[in-house]
Amino acid sequence: MASTLKTSVEALSAEIVVSIFSIAVYSTVPTIAQDSIPTSGITSNPEDSCTPIVLSHVCSAWRTLSLSSTGLWSTIYTTRAAQGHIHLLELWISRSGERLLDLTLRDGAGWSESSTPYLVRVFNILCRAGSRWRSFSIEKSRSWWPAEISAHLASHAPLQTLRTLQLETLTFELRPAAPYAAFYNQWKRVIASSPKLKRLALSFMPIQYDESRLGVPNAVLALSTVVPWGRLTSLCLTAVSLLDPGSMRKSFYDMLSACNKLETLSVSLDDHTLPPKPDWPVVTLAKLRTLNAVGRRFLPVLMDTLNLPNLLYLSIHTETTALSSHNAYSSFSELLSRSNCHLKSFSFRDCNNDAVQSLSTLLTHPCLSDLSNLRVGSRVDDTTPSKMAHTPDTAPSVCHLTLDSVMPYHLIESSSPFVSLVLSRYPVLHFLEVNFESQANFASELSSWDHPSPQIGRRLGRVDRRYKCTGAGFGTRSFGKELRCGDFSMALVDHLKQHL
Repeated sequence: MASTLKTSVEALSAEIVVSIFSIAVYSTVPTIAQDSIPTSGITSNPEDSCTPIVLSHVCSAWRTLSLSSTGLWSTIYTTRAAQGHIHLLELWISRSGERLLDLTLRDGAGWSESSTPYLVRVFNILCRAGSRWRSFSIEKSRSWWPAEISAHLASHAPLQTLRTLQLETLTFELRPAAPYAAFYNQWKRVIASSPKLKRLALSFMPIQYDESRLGVPNAVLALSTVVPWGRLTSLCLTAVSLLDPGSMRKSFYDMLSACNKLETLSVSLDDHTLPPKPDWPVVTLAKLRTLNAVGRRFLPVLMDTLNLPNLLYLSIHTETTALSSHNAYSSFSELLSRSNCHLKSFSFRDCNNDAVQSLSTLLTHPCLSDLSNLRVGSRVDDTTPSKMAHTPDTAPSVCHLTLDSVMPYHLIESSSPFVSLVLSRYPVLHFLEVNFESQANFASELSSWDHPSPQIGRRLGRVDRRYKCTGAGFGTRSFGKELRCGDFSMALVDHLKQHL
């Protein structure tokens, strides 16, 4: 058998083997926790330990193929600074040939002043290949770079001469105040010299609230002369703080309205955002398809100033209180009514456990009548599937349903709320993912699903069912970390959009 398998593998063409290599290197492993950090070093995919180096160690034939396949080396993800990884970075760059590069620097444990020599060397290596940058991103576990790092990079990294003619995506942090100004000004130069830039992600907030803190208008307006707002198709603003009164804050919304090609907007709002003035005009983003929003009390500030007639994918991560809940859900509803859009996907998490009823009411909104994908990140109880089963107007067309956290509930013999839900939605619902907080509920629901009557079994067999028991809020960042890090964990992943 082993000999036959070996012969079959050897019979594959080089093109097919390289395609398999590409899948192995770049495919996402769905079971990995979102807060995990890849092992120290260089990799191609932060969610998969398979790298072209691993493939090259299998046999001589695979080594030849992996080392000569430049596409396997063109995505470079570095994490946890160490001088010993420099040679790996140089290897990745050299093996990528003339391919365009997708680059990410990940601060795994918090960069300190001792990381400076390593980062200076890394930037010098990457800048030598600057003409091939397609995307460049900095992911940080802390909220800002130590000033020493910024100063050394401004002095020793050749950013001031960098020409990124192929750069399409850029992610970095805005810190225009001293002592970060020199490094920040070099990023302004990078933006100005990138004629293909169309996706931009900006982070604003230092971890401490102090006198050096800048609101979004000051920081963004400092870039207004170099950022091609009218060219952007994707804009991500992390930890937005609209602190400035009057014209400065209005200028921010004017700038947003200039993004007339924007298709994806991701925004996290901190608690220092102030309500808009009543006479502020509504901003219409006619081409926007995806909105990802994170915010507490002042998320309605964003919702009340947007008109999104072609919105398809909406994700919201919030934490309402008893006082703010009504206003928040009213703003969500009014955004949908004002836009008169027809959502295909809605992902929602309210860390307030009492918000489920408000969400149930929101799900009856006419703009959700064509909804295909629904993810509820809030903790729900066993009455939620029952309500969805017996309320035809609640997201009637949902075929892909995910419940992140089902609270423990009392077991009733020969009763399964989730089997009943599937049967009531047959044949529309074809994907169901549920995370149970209780091991007993998990075992009971699993048994009910796996041992039905023949007639019910045929219907259940048409559904891709994925049950888990991993505790409350599995896979979803805490609200505070979500706000600072801006990874928008409730957002719909791109590969699912293709199936909706």
